[in-house]
Amino acid sequence: MRINAPLAGLLAGAGIGAVSTGIVLPFLLADIGTAHGYGTGAGSTALTALAVGTILGSYAGGKFAPRSHGAVAAGSKAAVAASMVFLAFASGLPLLLLGCLLLGVSISLGRPAISAMLLRHAPADRRRDVFGWFFILMNAGMAAGAGYGGLAADLHHRHGMRGLYLTAAAISIASTVVLAASARPGRDQAAAVAGKKVGGARFSVVEQLRVPGLSTVFGIHLVLALAFYAQFNAGLPALILTGLHAGTHVFGIAVAVNACLVAAITAPVVAITRSHRASRLLAGSSLLWIVGWLLLALPLWTSAPAGGMVVTALVVLAIGETTFAPVMTPLAASLVPDERAAAVTATMATIFTTATTIGPVAGGVLFAIAGPSGFVYTQLALCVAALLLTARLPRPAKAATGEVPVPADVEDLPTPT
Repeated sequence: MRINAPLAGLLAGAGIGAVSTGIVLPFLLADIGTAHGYGTGAGSTALTALAVGTILGSYAGGKFAPRSHGAVAAGSKAAVAASMVFLAFASGLPLLLLGCLLLGVSISLGRPAISAMLLRHAPADRRRDVFGWFFILMNAGMAAGAGYGGLAADLHHRHGMRGLYLTAAAISIASTVVLAASARPGRDQAAAVAGKKVGGARFSVVEQLRVPGLSTVFGIHLVLALAFYAQFNAGLPALILTGLHAGTHVFGIAVAVNACLVAAITAPVVAITRSHRASRLLAGSSLLWIVGWLLLALPLWTSAPAGGMVVTALVVLAIGETTFAPVMTPLAASLVPDERAAAVTATMATIFTTATTIGPVAGGVLFAIAGPSGFVYTQLALCVAALLLTARLPRPAKAATGEVPVPADVEDLPTPT
């Protein structure tokens, strides 16, 4: 697929920004809890502040993005840089927690705007490709940042992470410059004016839920986010390390294989499945994740080797990711006029952020109460719910101004009953 200059700039700017956050986020808890000496409880509180910030940022991003996509996207990266500098020089737990909150807001503030700009610049029949590359670059950026952070982090001194925070700030400034250069203020302003012509730039969640099929897309997004992404940093490690006793080396290998496989096959999978219905691809993701959770459960129920099942399961889950991430946002946006896509992508981002914030806590509590088997049963139930919801996906709705352009994602979806 030929990528135009604004699209290339947006993808590059987002990928560079992911490197910045990847450098810092994996080490926040240890920096505050260990390096600053406030204990693991304070470190956990810092992560909670970060999570609350991401939810607030997603909500604010949805409010501001329709007014000027480019300004919000670039401004969010500038805010990330400022938050990193604040954390580098903050002293005392209250200021560190405030810095984490501000960082969370800054990170998620620009996501709806970037998604909206990607939708706007991408040809309608190539949106899956664009979001596939976006998914790849975000994961690659986070991985590269985390790899560098792991080599350079100094958690033995109170200010040992200061250099990393400042490095991350510099990279965020580079991301700001790239995104600002890629934005087209004139087109942003025109989109805002057009939004007012079709009923105003404001497009509340209640109004979105009235759009045929959009509530179903939101439901699929929520349950699949809860069933996998929300558990990747909490419930899944607990199951593998505590429930299956597979060992940290097995978990590390499985995660590495998962990440590399996602990066390697997302683009080919998107190309191969370009003409397939979105409903079928989402059903396929649900089925693959059902298989993945069953593979993880086999060592609990049988004498199957834990190590082999863990690696195989994360391979299957990775394939499911490649047919989920590139489809969801284009599908949701295709159900509304382009002028209202920013509000819908903001809701999608808020749903995902909320799921990945609340999910780990809920997963940990569930694991402690119901044990490994109860935890697996719950994830299976969520995936089955998503599979059933895919059968309810409708054709795109008509806007007040006429027919919404129908991309390849949804042109063949069944009519709602």
